[in-house]
Amino acid sequence: MRRAVLRQFNRKLLNRLSSDASPFRLRALIRYLEWAKERFGLSFALRTGTLWALGLTSTISAPAGHGVRVALRPGTPDLFVYDEVFRTHAYDMALAKAPRFIVDAGGHIGLTSVRLAQQYPDSKILCIEPEPANVAIAQRNAGSFPNVTVVHAALWSHTGRVAIANPSAASWSFRVKTSRSGVQAYSMMDLLSPYGFPRIDLLKLDIEGAEDAVLADCESQLHHVGAIVMDLHEFAPALRQAPRVLERLTRAGFTYAIDELVPLPWREPVAGDLTPFPGKALNWAMTVRAWRNDW
Repeated sequence: MRRAVLRQFNRKLLNRLSSDASPFRLRALIRYLEWAKERFGLSFALRTGTLWALGLTSTISAPAGHGVRVALRPGTPDLFVYDEVFRTHAYDMALAKAPRFIVDAGGHIGLTSVRLAQQYPDSKILCIEPEPANVAIAQRNAGSFPNVTVVHAALWSHTGRVAIANPSAASWSFRVKTSRSGVQAYSMMDLLSPYGFPRIDLLKLDIEGAEDAVLADCESQLHHVGAIVMDLHEFAPALRQAPRVLERLTRAGFTYAIDELVPLPWREPVAGDLTPFPGKALNWAMTVRAWRNDW
């Protein structure tokens, strides 16, 4: 009897994988099983992977320390972000005093906000994300913390409306563009006022190429920011923003360090065949960590 049930279950699983789409879903399942087994053990990997493969759940629940669990979507960059936040601790830092006011702009599914809420339970955290599916997961992950407010909006150069410019992109790569309708967008100053933020002790920026536009708008107020962790993206070879961003930080009295420069060779354009360096990436991202010595 048990073997018959198992055969029926396996048949259902195979039918689901073969009809659900594609080799992509099967590859995503294999990658997820490998990822989950290494981190949480074989039993967890098989149980959660099977539920996802059968379509019985769209997310899995992974431990995030301190008794907290977070929702992740197999087959998406959520897994990489989980490792970045909870395994390599990319957003951990040695601040002289605990930050009271934190902005997590480009909050994705709220994992960084969860980590910061665990580290700084007395802080107030704004987690800002423009993409609706990401916001729904962020509400599940970070919205349960009393000191985190998840805001469905975009941080932008001015207050208005924006739309997702690349809706078919991976879940951590959404860019926005000005639109007559769509998601609410706020300038930095207009965002802070309704939530009673007199300053920003820690600003995390991962806003997919809008970094210079946002910082240009609030440059005169950057003296109200203590520390910044920023993913600085270069998507326009003819109009590099990194020099302008770094100059703004310097003028505002920040010291900065740069690391984790990642070429993005899969993004067009790349250096042409007639150049000395054909195929080289013209797009990249890097991490900028900036701080004020007088904070």
